[in-house]
Amino acid sequence: MFKYLIVRSRKYIFIILTVTIFSLFTSSKSFSEENVFIIDNVKVEGAIDINFSRDKYINKAFLNSFKILMSKILLSRDLNKISNIKLNKIKNLINSFQILEESYRNDEYKATFKIFYNDIKVIELLKQKNISFSQPKNISAIFFPILFVNEEIQDFYENFFYKQWTTVEINNELINFILPL
Repeated sequence: MFKYLIVRSRKYIFIILTVTIFSLFTSSKSFSEENVFIIDNVKVEGAIDINFSRDKYINKAFLNSFKILMSKILLSRDLNKISNIKLNKIKNLINSFQILEESYRNDEYKATFKIFYNDIKVIELLKQKNISFSQPKNISAIFFPILFVNEEIQDFYENFFYKQWTTVEINNELINFILPL
C-alpha cells in the first residue's frame, strides 16, 4: 500500500512539473528574455580614506561591467583585442546606470550597480576593431530540485541541490536559474 502511494505521488509530481514547464514555454517570450547589454549586480567595494572618491568606485564598476559584457558577447581569443580600451571610451558606450545598493560602514564603501549599455555603440566599437561577436539572449529558467533517494522524495531543506544553490556565483551567466521556494 505504501509503495502504491509513493508511485502515485511520483506520477502526480511529474504531471504537475510537466504542466508547469509547458505552460512556461507557451507563455510570451517577453517574460523570459532579457537584454544582454544590461549588466546587473556589479559589486565594488573598498576602503574609505582621506582620498575617498565615489567616482573612483563608479569607474571601477564601469570597467568591471565592461569586462563582463565582453565575456558574454566575445570569444575568449578576442578578449585581449579589447582589453586595452580606455575608461572614457567605455563611458561613451554607457546609456545610464543605477546604484542599486550603497553603504558606507566601518570605513568601507560597498555598492551594487546596474549598467545599461547602448547596444548600437557597442556593436560599432566592435566593428571598428574588426571583432566578430554574438548577441546571445539572457533567459530565465525555473529549476525544480526534486531528489529521490531510496524511492523517497528528499525533504526540500535536506536536498543536495537546495543546499548548494547559493555557493556558486557566475558573473557572466546567460541563463538565470530560478529556484522556487
